[in-house]
Amino acid sequence: MGKRDETQRRIIEAAIKIIAEKGYSATKTQEIAQIAGTSEATVFKYFKSKKGILEVIINHAIQLLGREIALKPIEKILEDYKHAPFDEVLDLIIKDRLSMLEKQQALLTIILKEIQYHTAIETRIMAHIYCPARQLFSDFYKHQVTIGNVRHFDSTEQLFQTLTTILIAPIARRLIVNQVLVPSELEAELSAIKDIILRGVTC
Repeated sequence: MGKRDETQRRIIEAAIKIIAEKGYSATKTQEIAQIAGTSEATVFKYFKSKKGILEVIINHAIQLLGREIALKPIEKILEDYKHAPFDEVLDLIIKDRLSMLEKQQALLTIILKEIQYHTAIETRIMAHIYCPARQLFSDFYKHQVTIGNVRHFDSTEQLFQTLTTILIAPIARRLIVNQVLVPSELEAELSAIKDIILRGVTC
């Protein structure tokens, strides 16, 4: 790796660290430069603006979290366990997502925080992650209906949206307020939510 590439890498890593902690608006390029061990002038030599840094981070996040990390593991689970009971498959997905969260917490924090303020991020997440995942789930669920594991729904899209919203909420709540993540606690909460989804609250 050349000196230019190394400097750019340090700037991006510093920006990811600070933006994940403070949010984009509260982050200053001077802070990024300080953490990266360079000058603010050098930061602007590589990136035209602070927004340019965020765009590079989001591009990196979508590429990293898209096909390879967000979709391929789920696709493998849904294919390998397509005949398994639905609740067991949800357990596997929860464990996989918690593993991803542990490894990519900073990038996920940035996405969850900044998606509220940047519609372009939401558009790209929908196109590259949400919609392909929804199609994977729809195909899997229809197969589960066919083998009698679950009941039929007219709209698997609505079901997918409901499941993802409910299961992502505990993760998003923690990341947005920079709460320390305790994997065992989060897994227990998600398992409880899964139980409510599958069995309801009535006797």
